[in-house]
Amino acid sequence: MTVTRVNLRAWPGRPQAVGRRSGPPRRPDRLMRRGALVLVVVAERGAVPERIGLGVALWVLGPTVAEVFVVVADDLMARDPGAYDALCSWVGATTYPTPRGSGHPRLLTHAAFCDPDVGPVLRTYSGGSFFVTADEGRTLGLLSVHSAPARGTFDGGFSLGLPGWGAVETWTDAQGRSRRGWVALAHRPVLRAKALGGHGLRAEWGRAARGGKLPSGQPAGRWDRGRPFLGRIVDLVGPAFALDGIDTSDLAEHLGAFGLPPLSVPAALPVSPESAETLYQLARAIHRLALSLDEEASRWW
Repeated sequence: MTVTRVNLRAWPGRPQAVGRRSGPPRRPDRLMRRGALVLVVVAERGAVPERIGLGVALWVLGPTVAEVFVVVADDLMARDPGAYDALCSWVGATTYPTPRGSGHPRLLTHAAFCDPDVGPVLRTYSGGSFFVTADEGRTLGLLSVHSAPARGTFDGGFSLGLPGWGAVETWTDAQGRSRRGWVALAHRPVLRAKALGGHGLRAEWGRAARGGKLPSGQPAGRWDRGRPFLGRIVDLVGPAFALDGIDTSDLAEHLGAFGLPPLSVPAALPVSPESAETLYQLARAIHRLALSLDEEASRWW
């Protein structure tokens, strides 16, 4: 017998419990009612050690694509100006429809994409939007610049630091021992991720500062209904498995089950306009799968 375990805490179609508070039930979070960042990131082919190569992100509002971002390594322009110029040309020649007319993708460095003050990733934390991927563990791993074993409820998983959200520092603890590790900004937490079942991953934002509060006792970071915000981070493979019954981690099979182009997430690609086009089409397919799963899930939960 196969046991299916899926992270449904952050799933858009899952109704929220009313708890002890009075008043009408809260409407469930739905992708149609809240913004989302749909992200696919791959490593640079042939790079040793492995590093981020290319990514495409869609900022979506329900079925509408509002913005498209192409993410490259911070040093790409200095290291490979030919590849950088080719991507700039691809961005300038590529358009996508928006409510305000045709738009062009924006080319961002890894650091700019994760900028702790204005980066698109910040919207998934400070704005409470959905963070949607189809290969969450690898995507978050490539996006981060530091990883360490997680503790507590994420024991056996990893704690991940995003570029600009903190730094690796050395300090002396209360017992006089030298410590070295990731020190996050007061209002910018780490990401925590842990495998869940055969095809799922549980990922959440950690608590900002210590326990979600500054030394003064004031709340740190984003809070949601009186508690530190844990995020709405969704990997689509687990929910797709739960709804279509196809026991695989291959995204292509789940896309095909919903009548979408059977595309797979590559492990690595060369940094080129052709790869950017491949990831752009993949991100669009992931967005459409998210909408299909959102509609299907709303009939069950």
